[in-house]
Amino acid sequence: MAATTRSLFYSLAAFAVFVAHAQYTLPQYVPLELLDPQKTGNFIALGPFELRPAFSTGITFDDNAHGSAGVKQPDFIWNFSPSFDLSYGGPIAAGRKMLQIAYAPNGEVFMHDSRYNTFNFGQFSGSLFWPFSKLNLQLQQSYNNSTLTAMQTGTRVNQDSIATTLNATYSATERTSLSSNLRYSKSGFGSNSGLIGSQDMGNDNWVNYRLTEKSSAGIGFSIGEQLPNSQPGQIYKRLLFNYGYTISEKLTAGFSVGSEWRQYQTNYPSSLGFMFSLNGSWRMTERSSLSLSASRGDSSSALAGNQNSTGTDFSLGLTQGLTEKLSASLTAGYGINDYRTLSSGSSVRSDNNFLLNASLNYMIDAHLSCGLVYGFRKNNSSAQFGFDNNRIGFTVSWRL
Repeated sequence: MAATTRSLFYSLAAFAVFVAHAQYTLPQYVPLELLDPQKTGNFIALGPFELRPAFSTGITFDDNAHGSAGVKQPDFIWNFSPSFDLSYGGPIAAGRKMLQIAYAPNGEVFMHDSRYNTFNFGQFSGSLFWPFSKLNLQLQQSYNNSTLTAMQTGTRVNQDSIATTLNATYSATERTSLSSNLRYSKSGFGSNSGLIGSQDMGNDNWVNYRLTEKSSAGIGFSIGEQLPNSQPGQIYKRLLFNYGYTISEKLTAGFSVGSEWRQYQTNYPSSLGFMFSLNGSWRMTERSSLSLSASRGDSSSALAGNQNSTGTDFSLGLTQGLTEKLSASLTAGYGINDYRTLSSGSSVRSDNNFLLNASLNYMIDAHLSCGLVYGFRKNNSSAQFGFDNNRIGFTVSWRL
């Protein structure tokens, strides 16, 4: 069962990075689960279900609160987010049925300019895992509604995104497993944003083989279609190879690499692209850990019609426990987005995105924590466009 779970994880991780490029966001809240994952907290028993409520709030100073690419307008922002987690059964690693639902609406109140006040639906996610003797089924559903600063334009926009994934993994032998995913995702922006939403639907199929107790490899084929709003559709086919290795209990690594062939529902020439994803984690000591991720993928552009963008992203994260109750984290990221026309393939714009997040978190007790957070973002674009902002804040989080 552990091997099957590991194969399921590598299959999902291998294709998920290609569904959408990473959105750089700043930390606003400090969930207790992130500070001390070993402590799940108390819960309210609702028959066979476990309910875990939580609440986070904080005050943040933003030197570019309106997300402007021109004149910056600083402001203090009060943010808040009630949330709950409802679960049944599990854990998945033990091969048990599990249902989990999480919901967290969020709001922001601007102290100096109330026009930007928002209360969003926030984030909803649901997951159902159903194991059989050799077959595992998993259904995942998510919806996100949030107001954020689009780094491509330096403006505040409202974004909606929905994603559905159905995965089936079959253990053919002790070492070989077959995995197939059906997926659908949709993203949209406010009517005045000037950005283009899109839909993506596809199927991913993998054959995974456990080489040793510590390593596994797989080969996969994907086919799908991307439908930008009011634009011609794009059909893509992908051939991918993945490999995962557990060097020790403290050190793991995995990567996926392959090619993508895109055809366009116009007279535009087809294109052949290269894509990859890389993930690694190292638990250096009992209190410190290091994580690394990198990815490259292609998608339709949200900036203009008849354009595609190729995104390459890198991130490095460090978490350090200073005392039993005090911990610190640091994340640095860099991304390149190259935009090109579909008619000629010539480059029309290139963006360089920088990200830095830092936090200092303190566990007051088993239910309450607080933290200081800092975030920096910057976009240097060849399109005579530049955007950056700094945020620093204080947060408080509570859970049952």
